[in-house]
Amino acid sequence: MSGTPLVDTPAPTHPDFVRAWTALTQQQRRAVRLRCRGLGNQAAAAELGISDNSVKNHLTAVFRKMIAAGAVAPHTADMAHICRHYGYAQALQDVERQAAQLARSRHPEEQR
Repeated sequence: MSGTPLVDTPAPTHPDFVRAWTALTQQQRRAVRLRCRGLGNQAAAAELGISDNSVKNHLTAVFRKMIAAGAVAPHTADMAHICRHYGYAQALQDVERQAAQLARSRHPEEQR
């Protein structure tokens, strides 16, 4: 499956996913992006300059945060589901824009 993107068709961005996405660290987001592009853990690790165990740890944290936010159900928490369900490759920029807007709306005084 390496090299084959896990997303076939775009889907609307789910609000719970936006909330979960904002809770991820930058490195967790990078790991998710690479996995949704179809890279395996080892290839993602090489791209990020970290060990494949670190990638696994990042993804475990991602699943926990997605489940806690209600973005995925525990029995469906796998990478393919996350990528396919949210149309991740297509929606990523929208999610990041929505997350930035949400952050700005929470702290408008910082925008001055």
